[in-house]
Amino acid sequence: MLRELKWESALRVIEPQITNQGRHVWPFNPSFPVDVRFFLLNRQREIPLVRPDHLEVIYIESGEVVYESREGQCLLKKGDIVVVGDSVSHRCRKSVGSSLKRAAVLLFLPELILDGASRADGLKYLMPFEFGECACPKVLAGTTTTSLQVFDLIQRISEELPRTSECSRLVIKTYLKMILVLLADHFLNARAPLQTSLAAQPSVLRLDAVFTLVENRYPSPLTVEEAADIAGLSRWQFMRLFKRVMGQSFVSYLHHFRIGKAQELLASTRKSIADVSLETGFCDQSYFGMVFRKYARMTPRTYRRCFGESGRSIALN
Repeated sequence: MLRELKWESALRVIEPQITNQGRHVWPFNPSFPVDVRFFLLNRQREIPLVRPDHLEVIYIESGEVVYESREGQCLLKKGDIVVVGDSVSHRCRKSVGSSLKRAAVLLFLPELILDGASRADGLKYLMPFEFGECACPKVLAGTTTTSLQVFDLIQRISEELPRTSECSRLVIKTYLKMILVLLADHFLNARAPLQTSLAAQPSVLRLDAVFTLVENRYPSPLTVEEAADIAGLSRWQFMRLFKRVMGQSFVSYLHHFRIGKAQELLASTRKSIADVSLETGFCDQSYFGMVFRKYARMTPRTYRRCFGESGRSIALN
């Protein structure tokens, strides 16, 4: 039987952890970076938008709250789950009404999953957090069975913390991976019908030529203006349509595509990192390294060391 939950003020815990640069730095145990907290959200004043240095899974246990990021906001109700990556500035605000607002929050660093021999599978586990510059947060509705399953697993992780025995750590990682699999399965299934319906819209078909352009010319310089011209749209219309359909900007999609090609070259050839950088459209090797780390969550050199011998690459899509 799970123990009674201990609720604490979100404002009191989080506010001292925010840096002057607007980063939310969680004080993890360095040897095992995972934590679970149960927050009261009825705060007297709001915290600013902050960018976490970790990954979060937020479950709304009661009440309604407004989830806000720089790109927009949405109302979260009891049972809803929002997935937050480490590239999104966000916050939860009070909504209208005086009902008790509480949230269970799972926090962890990707390194907990990306460890040792399991690194290849670890990248797949982190798929729910890889949504680039999506204009809307990834939300799982509380009406689904998955929502309750995730909340139960979050509580089970909390039961094991802060013990640090090998057995307890193994149990926690198993529960965490179960949560990630549930989330990945839900979002993959939810995406398929959406993509099918969007593909039937004439305006979306304009992007087919853009995808072909990227496929054929990704090693060369490509601009938003060129892509918009191919689609027969103004720059503003194209940017808005592309982000609505793909959930990310054209530049982010192009980087995503190029890094995928770079992964293939690093894993299957002996070409130098400088050559791989040039062949995938990056003229500056240091910039290539920065973009690669953002999307692959490791450096090109580390990626080659992990996957080069077997010739495998981990797809970004």
